[in-house]
Amino acid sequence: AAASRKPSDLESLMWRCGVESAWAALEEMHRRGDTTDRRTISRMLKRTVATCSTRSARRAIYRGLRLIEDFLRMRPRDVDEVLFNEVLDACCVVNDMHRFDSSRRLMQRLSVAPSSVTLGILVKAYGKVGRMDKVLQVWDEMEEQRAEANVVTYSCMVQACVKCDRLDKALQIFEDMRRCGTHRNTILYCTLIKGYGLAKDLAGAMELFHEMQAEGVPCNTITCNAMLEVCVKCDELHKAEELMRKMASCDSPAEPDLISFSTLLKGYCKGGDIERAFQVVEAMTARGVDCDGTVYNTLIAACTKANDVSAVIGLLEEMLNRGIPPSATTRTLLEAAFQCAEDHVAAREAAEELCRQHNVEPVSARPASWAEHRQGAAARSAQPGRGGQRSPQPLEQQAPHGHSTADSWGCGGGGLLGSPALMVPPGAERQLGGVFVAVPMAAYPLSLPGQLVAGAWPVHGHMGFTLQAAQWQPPQAAPLGSAQPISLLSMVCSCASAPMDPRCNLSKSAAPPLHAGGRRAAR
Repeated sequence: AAASRKPSDLESLMWRCGVESAWAALEEMHRRGDTTDRRTISRMLKRTVATCSTRSARRAIYRGLRLIEDFLRMRPRDVDEVLFNEVLDACCVVNDMHRFDSSRRLMQRLSVAPSSVTLGILVKAYGKVGRMDKVLQVWDEMEEQRAEANVVTYSCMVQACVKCDRLDKALQIFEDMRRCGTHRNTILYCTLIKGYGLAKDLAGAMELFHEMQAEGVPCNTITCNAMLEVCVKCDELHKAEELMRKMASCDSPAEPDLISFSTLLKGYCKGGDIERAFQVVEAMTARGVDCDGTVYNTLIAACTKANDVSAVIGLLEEMLNRGIPPSATTRTLLEAAFQCAEDHVAAREAAEELCRQHNVEPVSARPASWAEHRQGAAARSAQPGRGGQRSPQPLEQQAPHGHSTADSWGCGGGGLLGSPALMVPPGAERQLGGVFVAVPMAAYPLSLPGQLVAGAWPVHGHMGFTLQAAQWQPPQAAPLGSAQPISLLSMVCSCASAPMDPRCNLSKSAAPPLHAGGRRAAR
């Protein structure tokens, strides 16, 4: 009956015009003091999370979480386990564990009973951040939900154990599933094979791989790629070659793809066998698999290590002929290659000439100046809806439809679900080496000296850096946990040894080169 229920007008708008339009309509409803039902808002958040692949989508998730906070204020008893599962999953996607824990506590306060789905989300989230103690705690505490769990929940638990380097616990759970006859699952076997790879136990991985086929579990390309990765990590390239030949055979259900060839290529380059590496590329081309930027970067790095600069220039030319522009990683590798060349000036000029012929930005081009970035950031801030400066709002006094300063940076706002907000009081900006740094308020509830504060901290102009391990240093006159403004400069200076984002140099002598080109290429 629930499945055949007619969708609400807001849900129909979501499917017709997109989830952003639906959130905007809900925002307008909240301004009028009205809201929707829990089923609709759950589906809206689920749809938003499903499209989370860009920074704007990440901001959309925080927008949805903020509006759900408004919904909870308006209808604190109109909630269910499905809504909280979507909230917990969204927090997991954006790695907001502070809000995640607060949402779980609120779920308990409202007496919303968790399900086996909740258990799966909890172990997945805690495993993702390496909190094995919390993984084991919720797994042991939620015995009733564990009894109702299906293979998906158990797979989440196995994956969390592997992520936290607890292969022994993962195998113990797998044995429990084997006794119940629920272990025949491709994803489950693939996860365990990856676990053996992290432990560099090729024999264990190979035994599991053969058992999988004997049990009649479908063996797809992803599983074979995981097995290839184990072979490469254990420096058993001959076994990786044997597996690749089986994958390439006509009767194999798993056909080698770009990841398969890239894994084998990485193994040869790691061992310095460049000739074999180029043979892999030829085999890729023969099977109609196109090389990507990561393949070329691997080859360029190997040729640089072998001091073969002419091969590096040839690879750059081939990249450009295929329409693959040099990434930031490629440019860094090319710079290293130029330094190794006997005539580094001639090598650089040859690369620059290739870029000019293909109408590509020169490989030695420097990022735009800080002044240009400041002008661009100011122009973006002036646009409607881009989160210009606003007066601070205490967390408990936020209007249901208001945006906090932290929301405009995509960091989330404070509220019922517990996400800390960073508020910028008027005039509380300090100029530091050409950077206008917003001074945060003590939004984190602190009670112990030396408590760690980590996460993304915004810089004026929609740029930011990551404070990975810093101690909170309040002024001596203010007690810990107070709402006294604390200079970010004092925090950074007191934690000079903390690992910082390499794109952000907060020294007084030089302006930090915050630029979009500083992102690492990710596979």
